[in-house]
Amino acid sequence: MNRFPIPNIQEFASELIGRNIFSHVHLIRAFYQIPIHPSDVPKTAVITSFGLCEYIWMPFTLRNAAKTLQIFMHPTLRRLSFVSSYIAYLLIASPN
Repeated sequence: MNRFPIPNIQEFASELIGRNIFSHVHLIRAFYQIPIHPSDVPKTAVITSFGLCEYIWMPFTLRNAAKTLQIFMHPTLRRLSFVSSYIAYLLIASPN
């Protein structure tokens, strides 16, 4: 299992010291942008009144979905020192 911890909220907050202007972005559909490996699609099956449904894109309800999204977001945003990600949220912070 790949170990990638969700950021500690206290460490996350300490990075904001000295910053006065904030914007936040909620990545509402971020989870659904990550494809599920074809061999894992049957593991997402849900029985509904319409029959058996399987996800081909990662829903946020999967056990490791938050961690998977964080793994995806980290390398994407690491060069942007003014942007922090916490699960499905981005915080853009600036001193002025």
